[in-house]
Amino acid sequence: MASVLKVENISHTNGTAAMTIDSSGRILMPAKPALFAQGNTDGNVTYANNADVAFATSGINKGEFEQGGITLVSNTRFTAPVTGLYWFQAQIYINENATGRRFQIAVNGAFNPSTTGAGLVHENTASPLTISANQLLSLTANDYVTFRNATGSDAIVYNGSNHTFASMYLIG
Repeated sequence: MASVLKVENISHTNGTAAMTIDSSGRILMPAKPALFAQGNTDGNVTYANNADVAFATSGINKGEFEQGGITLVSNTRFTAPVTGLYWFQAQIYINENATGRRFQIAVNGAFNPSTTGAGLVHENTASPLTISANQLLSLTANDYVTFRNATGSDAIVYNGSNHTFASMYLIG
């Protein structure tokens, strides 16, 4: 005979709600670290080589948020609150006639081929480009992630909401 555990809420001993299961079986975790940020300027921004892209988690009012302790420090550093596996994703819109650009995920200010991914676009015709990068990262508490121009030269990014954005969340 199978055992059945019937609960509606799971809380920490200090009373913090950790998990709720609603009547339809949906599991809600309001304290799970997650963050969504958008470009913080509705206009073009020139990023020098090795410069980190700036985002914002408030003031744009297009759905951006922070929860569960992930923070966006100095508008560029997505900081992990606890040790674990995180999913990081970023997209930028290159608003210049360029045939190739590279933006790369950096962890703690450094590129590492085994832990960071690159968004790389090469096209035969010069035109605006969209670059995306996604990466599963094993982070320690207080590690930080940035999305950086690794093109080798300046790049012009349209740093507006819905064109440039990033998210990071704890998987487990």
